[in-house]
Amino acid sequence: MELYLTMEEVLRLPAFQGCRIAAGRAGLQKRVTGVNVSEVPDYYHWLAAGEVMLCTCYALYEGPVALEQFIPQLEAHGMAGVCIKPGRFLGELPKYMIDCAEERSFPLIELPEEARFADITKAITDELLKRRTAQLENSLSVNRMLVSALTKRASLEELAGTVASITGCS
Repeated sequence: MELYLTMEEVLRLPAFQGCRIAAGRAGLQKRVTGVNVSEVPDYYHWLAAGEVMLCTCYALYEGPVALEQFIPQLEAHGMAGVCIKPGRFLGELPKYMIDCAEERSFPLIELPEEARFADITKAITDELLKRRTAQLENSLSVNRMLVSALTKRASLEELAGTVASITGCS
């Protein structure tokens, strides 16, 4: 199991039921490392590569230039995608935003009005935590096997055999 989700895997989570991929389908293999929720005009100061942005565009909807720069700004920071709930402030996703996201293969997801950012954030972070926990458990298991072999004064050949069985390589 991969440590990080892809945008495609994120969209399969139950919290994304009813969402629509508005643009950027070609970018759905981008890795997701976290979630960012922001509704401030200078959101770009707090972006990190791999995050998924959740927003309503409240801080941008009255500024056409800010809206036009939104997708390029997210992409420039290495974001994995953006999920927008457009109903209240945008009405619908602007065509130039959709075109820009499509041109850049940047996933632009339209969320239904009933979508809750808290549910989406929890779903993504829970899945990331589950994957990190599995990786940690695997590391501990490997550590136990090696420590056990060493405490039993295993020969170099036996240690090599243990490593080979762990890695699946000769």
